[in-house]
Order: sequence, then structure tokens, then C-alpha cells
Amino acid sequence: MNISFTSSGLTNSAVVDSTTGQLLFELSTPLLGLHRNTTLRDAQNNVIGVYKRGTIHDEVTYQGRTMRVSEWLLKNSVFSSSDIDAEVQLVDCQTGELVANAHSKKLFSTKKMNMDVVQNGLPILDAIVLSFLICELRLRREQDAANAAAAGASG
Repeated sequence: MNISFTSSGLTNSAVVDSTTGQLLFELSTPLLGLHRNTTLRDAQNNVIGVYKRGTIHDEVTYQGRTMRVSEWLLKNSVFSSSDIDAEVQLVDCQTGELVANAHSKKLFSTKKMNMDVVQNGLPILDAIVLSFLICELRLRREQDAANAAAAGASG
């Protein structure tokens, strides 16, 4: 199954089945306070999970359980700050099998950010979307920090 994000911002986006256009999930991030929480809701508007970016550490709540992101994502991904066409691959930590492969939107492309999810990943699609959100936002944060450092070094 291929799913698409309707907004490149991710934090306020619908997640749809790329083939049918059916709404699967919605991501929303209210602009309140210093700490931003992104909530994942299913098509029936039920809260599936929340990603909370914190000063010291980030947290994720899924199925009523809150934990640090380092506990949720057992292996931190290594990202290249210069890689505009970065891909995120999500692997089932119990089986070692690839469950999803996400393709970031290319610069100036009209193609939406999308993700291929294997059949075995469909029962945990909500966890896959939440994990991808976290990985992608962390990648963007690292890229922003690298860009700011490069701009500071050259200025």
C-alpha cells in the first residue's frame, strides 16, 4: 500500500491512501506554548498517538503508554544533513523485516511525500505513520541545525 501526506509540513497534514484518496489519519499540531505536540488521529477522529518535542528529551504516547522516543525507536537512524532526497526505512525490531519505506518530497517537485508499506505492516499502520513522523521531524531538525551552523560559520 502506498500512502501520501497532503502537506509537506507533516505536522498539520492528512494521510491518505494514494490509490483511493481515502482518509486514513490526520496529523495536527496546535501552535500553543514553547513545546509543540503533534497528535495522530484516525479517520474516526480517535487519538492514536502524540509526539511531544521537549527541551531535554522527546516523548511519544501510543495506546495510552508514554515513553521517550529513544525507547519507541530502538535504533536511531543516521541521517546525512546534506541529503535532500533522504529516505526513511522502518524495520520491525522483532523480525528485522522492512515494513515501510518513505520517500521525502523532492525540492520543487509536485509529488507528495509518500510511503510504501508492505502487507505485513498494515496491521501496525498507525505505529508506522507515528514512527515516520518522528523520524522525519528529527531529520528536519538535524538539517536545520546543520544549515544554521554552516550559515554561522560562513558569516
